[in-house]
Amino acid sequence: MQIKKLWKRVGTLAAAAMLMAPLGGSLAGGQSSAKAETTDSVNIKLHKMETSDASTDTITNTGDELSDLGGNSVYNPEKYGHVKFTLYEVSGWFKANMTNAEFVAERDRRIAAMSTTGDLQTALDHQNDYLEDDKDAISIGTYDSANAEDFSNGQFNIDNVSNSGYYLIVESEVAENNVNKFSVPLLFRLPLAGKTAGSDVHLYAKNQIQTADPSVIKEGQDINEPGKDINLPNVDFTLKDSAGNEIDSGTTNSEGKINFSALKPGDTYTLTETANKNAGYENSMVTVEFKVDADGNVEIISTSPEGDAAASGSVITIKNYLLLGSKTFQKTDESGRNLAGAEFQIEKSGDSSMVAHLDASNKFFKWVAKDSNEATTITGTDGEFTVSGLPYGEYDLIETKAPDGYSKLAEPRAFTINASSAGLTEDKIPNKKYDLPITGGMGLLLFILAGLALMGTSTYLYRRNKKQASK
Repeated sequence: MQIKKLWKRVGTLAAAAMLMAPLGGSLAGGQSSAKAETTDSVNIKLHKMETSDASTDTITNTGDELSDLGGNSVYNPEKYGHVKFTLYEVSGWFKANMTNAEFVAERDRRIAAMSTTGDLQTALDHQNDYLEDDKDAISIGTYDSANAEDFSNGQFNIDNVSNSGYYLIVESEVAENNVNKFSVPLLFRLPLAGKTAGSDVHLYAKNQIQTADPSVIKEGQDINEPGKDINLPNVDFTLKDSAGNEIDSGTTNSEGKINFSALKPGDTYTLTETANKNAGYENSMVTVEFKVDADGNVEIISTSPEGDAAASGSVITIKNYLLLGSKTFQKTDESGRNLAGAEFQIEKSGDSSMVAHLDASNKFFKWVAKDSNEATTITGTDGEFTVSGLPYGEYDLIETKAPDGYSKLAEPRAFTINASSAGLTEDKIPNKKYDLPITGGMGLLLFILAGLALMGTSTYLYRRNKKQASK
C-alpha cells in the first residue's frame, strides 16, 4: 500500500474572475468576531471540500452555489482535523484599469511565487512566509473551523467584505496527518458580475485527503496438508462504505490477493466475502468491518465469523477452513467376532501413488509417496480404529497385513468422508480363514493309510527277525 504523502504544488487557480463592475466603496470586513456593517459589501461563503484526487475532482468557482460537486464532498474537520483560512486584501498587486488578460497573468505569477514543491508543511510555510513578507498583502482575518462563528454546515462565513477590490484566500493551517494537499489559493476581484451589495458569494476550496490502499490476502488450509495454509485464488469480495454503498469489488488473483485503493482515514468500511470457488471449504462467507488510519494501517472493528480475519499493517488476512471428517472401522471374522492384528493404509480414491501420513492419534497430517518412510500403517486394539481430519472426499482403505490365519482383503475398501460419516456406525471389515489341509478330506485319509502301512511293515520285520534269532 502506498500512502500519497508527497505534495507537489500545481500552479493552477480555481478562482472566480468575472467581468468587473465599477469599483467603489471602502474595504470592510476583518476578524471573524464583530464586523462593521457596510452598505456596499458581500458575504463570502467559503465551502470547504475534500477529495481523494484533486487533479481530477475539479471545481470551477463562479460565485454561485453549486449543486454538482463531482467527486468532492463536504470536509469533516472532526474526522480529518481542523483547518484555518486567511483573507487578504491584495489590491496593491494590481494596477488600475488592468485588462482581464493582464489580471490573469499577474494572478498566475503571484500564485506561482507563493507555491513550492516539497512536503505539505514545507509548502505551507513557504506560502505563509511569502504573504507575511509582502507589504501589499494586507491580512483582513483568519477563520478557524474549530470556531462555530467562523464555520458551520461545512462552510466558512466571511461576512461584510467590501464589494470592491482584489482579494486572496489561502489555507493557512491544515491537519498534516490526514491531508496531503492543501487548497489552491483563491485570488479574485470584486464585484463579481451579478453579485450586488448584500449578496452571498460562494467559493469552493478543497483538500486532498490522505488515502490508504489496503490489501486483502485470502488464506485457506492446504487440502493436501491441512496443518499448512495456502493463498486461495478465485475468491470474490465486495467493499461497502459506512452508508452501505458498494464502492468496489474484485476477485483474488493467483496469489490469493486483492487490492483496494483510495480509502479515507477514519471512515468505516465493510469487506464481505461473496463466493469461494475453491472446493472443499466451509461455506462461511467472512465479513470484516474495519478502519484505516492516516498511515494506512488497518484496524479491524469486528469479524464474522469471529476470529477468521487479522490485520497487520495495511494487510487484512482472511482465513477459510477445510471441511474435515472422520470414519471408524472394525476388523472382524466372518462371524462378526472382532479381530486384532490387521494393518491398513489410506489412499485417495483413484490415486494409488500416495498414502496418508497420520499422527499418533490417527489424525490426517498430509499425503506422502507410497514408498515413503512417512507412510502410516494403521492398526487398532481389538481391530477397531478411527481415522480423523480427512478432507471431505472419496478414499480407499488398503489392507497391507491380515491377522494371523486369515486372508488379506483382495480389493480396496472404498469409503466416503462427509458431514455424516462420523455419525455412522463402525464400518465392519470381515476376513476369511485360510483353507488348510489339516481341516479334513483326502489329505488326512492318505496320511492315516501311509501311517498304518508303515506300522504294519515294521511289525512284520520285527517278528521275522525275532523268529530267525530263536533257531
